[in-house]
Amino acid sequence: MKVILGSQSPARKEILIQSGIALEVHPTYVDESLEENSPQITVKTLSLRKLHYLLDHKREYLSDIILCADTVVSIDREILGKPKDKQEAKQMISSLNNKVNRVWTGIAMWDPIAKEIVSHTESTDVLFAKLTPEEIKRYIESLEWQGAAGGYRMQGLGISLIKSINGCHYNVAGLPLLHFFAILRERGLLPNIQRC
Repeated sequence: MKVILGSQSPARKEILIQSGIALEVHPTYVDESLEENSPQITVKTLSLRKLHYLLDHKREYLSDIILCADTVVSIDREILGKPKDKQEAKQMISSLNNKVNRVWTGIAMWDPIAKEIVSHTESTDVLFAKLTPEEIKRYIESLEWQGAAGGYRMQGLGISLIKSINGCHYNVAGLPLLHFFAILRERGLLPNIQRC
């Protein structure tokens, strides 16, 4: 039994590989548009949508663990998506400056033994440091914000933006790994861990 990861996120793939899990990556192609909703409902709905896509299109993997996830950043209940350009990235980072934002991740998993879907959402509070205009400009020029919810990544230069994290730091990278392992353990699904 292996893990089929339904995600194009390099961070999620890296987190799982570093934890010793054998996996295959199969991107999902789903409509990610939603009516305005809470961050929690948004990530739950989208992670389930991605899982159903794989259950429908990759039926040969129904004997494996299938894992899909979706992550958003919110501030004052407003969802910040992925910035389209440098200007939008700068606006996002500036709006997060010296404030707490909340990172929400929804995971949806296929349990191949019980033949059922498991869903979980997790949030982590991230306090940004008090950034200077030069620090913001340097981060924007790095282009690390591309494809990142809220316009930042915890990995790489993004760590320099953050003052503190309250909750699972893996969740900020896009996968609540500790809870994922808790689900696997609870269901007797822990795969053999491989040396990296």
